[in-house]
Amino acid sequence: MKKNTVDLITYDTKTDEYVLHLTENDYRSKEDAVHENQLPKIQDRIFDTIDTVIDGHLMEKYFETFNKKIRIQIDLKSAPDPHLTELIAQIKNHLKKDEYKNAIEQSKFIKDLQVVTNNQAVRDYLDA
Repeated sequence: MKKNTVDLITYDTKTDEYVLHLTENDYRSKEDAVHENQLPKIQDRIFDTIDTVIDGHLMEKYFETFNKKIRIQIDLKSAPDPHLTELIAQIKNHLKKDEYKNAIEQSKFIKDLQVVTNNQAVRDYLDA
């Protein structure tokens, strides 16, 4: 298994979710040359984290996450630009397709899984 780095794990009592924070401090909006390098790395990091969660590797180290809802949250210094917003939307859609949808539903390690940016998490939190 590929080594995966989660920067911080927290528990959100309001949503009853464990939050896996993936901090992307170096992400800069509107710089096409940077996007070409950064977006694929962010995508790989998200999917590596998804696989770690579904396969139970997170639970091996953090037993309290067993059979809980998990939120993978991409933390940015500023609001995501359209390129990153589109990437997150594509990942969310991919998770609804058969392969990942079935893996999430059949995983004995988690109850549910979602991917958001910190900006979306704040909006959802305020709307709840």
